[in-house]
Amino acid sequence: MCKDNATCKPGKTIKEYDTKFEADQAAMYVARTYHNRVVPYHCDICGKWHLAPNDRVTPSRYCDICNKQLYESETAAIKRAQIIQRERGVKLKVYACRSGDGFHLTSRG
Repeated sequence: MCKDNATCKPGKTIKEYDTKFEADQAAMYVARTYHNRVVPYHCDICGKWHLAPNDRVTPSRYCDICNKQLYESETAAIKRAQIIQRERGVKLKVYACRSGDGFHLTSRG
């Protein structure tokens, strides 16, 4: 299990899966057993797979050009900004990546 040392979810222990297949199986189990929809995602920090509630999924990857998370759509970036504001009280703005490949978040005016 991932555990805090600059990991996936600071201060929390979360389940990790070695393959997408294992994560998919776990997601199906959660859906059948608990009637909750969760989605597997690949973690850029630990390189493993985790599960997230469907309403928190914001597809992204690391942008080598800007050295920041790159959200695949403006909608995903806005959703992540709203989650961060709700959970951490930090207001972020969305802007297009100069590569034209997606969107980033910033706290700058």
